[in-house]
Amino acid sequence: MNKFIPCLLIALMSQSALAEYENYVSLGGAYVEYDDGRDGSVDLGAVVVSFGRDYNENVTFETRFGTSLTRRDFDSSTIAPDGTVEARRDLDYLAGIYVKLSPFDWFISPYAVGGYSITQTSLSYLDIRETQRENSLSLGVGLDFCGGPFCGKLEAMRYVNDHDIVLDGFSASFAYRY
Repeated sequence: MNKFIPCLLIALMSQSALAEYENYVSLGGAYVEYDDGRDGSVDLGAVVVSFGRDYNENVTFETRFGTSLTRRDFDSSTIAPDGTVEARRDLDYLAGIYVKLSPFDWFISPYAVGGYSITQTSLSYLDIRETQRENSLSLGVGLDFCGGPFCGKLEAMRYVNDHDIVLDGFSASFAYRY
């Protein structure tokens, strides 16, 4: 099942001979909240690059890649009860394939987005670095602001909701359509 969803989306994206579409590239910033239920939530800043194709006026396929721009210290009392250990959390990468569905093709268009995300985070303390890789179905909502070849996007997305891990993102990005 893990390989079926990305393969299906790639196959659908390649079926452009009969469909009208627009390609786009997007660059944005995201506020990402990581919560593993163990260390408390950690807020991270991230940069996200997206590549997309409008299959038709209501369906868009998109691939995203992102990484954190910041490392955040957090309460390390779960590692050392006296809090003397400096601990940091990183979002090493975020990648995924998504489908955006919009009922309207207006200047301001609301949409729902769903897909599959893979993330890797790391926890660093002392001379130890623990990495954790998670993958999950992802869901979100957003608004597209498009006028000509330039667009903007505001979005709220739950990238990972797997076991005890929750990774939410709130982003703003700018796109160029070609």
